[in-house]
Amino acid sequence: MVLLNKTMMCGGLVILAPGSPLQVLFAILIMMFHLLFVLKLAPYVKDSEDWSAFLSTLGLCLLSLGAYSMMIELDPHQLETIGVVTTLLPLMCIGSVIFIMIFVDCGLWQHLCGKRMKNKKNNNATQVQPIGSGRIGKNINDWEEEDSVALKSWGKKS
Repeated sequence: MVLLNKTMMCGGLVILAPGSPLQVLFAILIMMFHLLFVLKLAPYVKDSEDWSAFLSTLGLCLLSLGAYSMMIELDPHQLETIGVVTTLLPLMCIGSVIFIMIFVDCGLWQHLCGKRMKNKKNNNATQVQPIGSGRIGKNINDWEEEDSVALKSWGKKS
């Protein structure tokens, strides 16, 4: 899916009305579909990878939306505001991905929270062990025989 997205964003948009608002509109649509794909399917192994992919795709989608709004005739103050937002947006995306990489992927967050949990941890030595129905005090051979009978009659009406 990532290769399809890159192919459509790089190769497909070059062919489609270069420099026009239609080209930017299709870029927004492509990024929206990719954003929904990443958000719904969570295709990566770690949750942190899914969050990084979501944030970077959201950033590209919002950046395309900013480019589309710059093509519309607005007053200079609004264009300046959009220019500041489209300049800060990639920096925020890069910062958030680096934050996720350092704190979540490298384990710094778990290390910091682990020390806090060790300080709050109580030393409770209670353990719960499951007990099979009617198996207390029986011989292990009796258990195997009961399991064999139950397995043979499995799925049959009593």
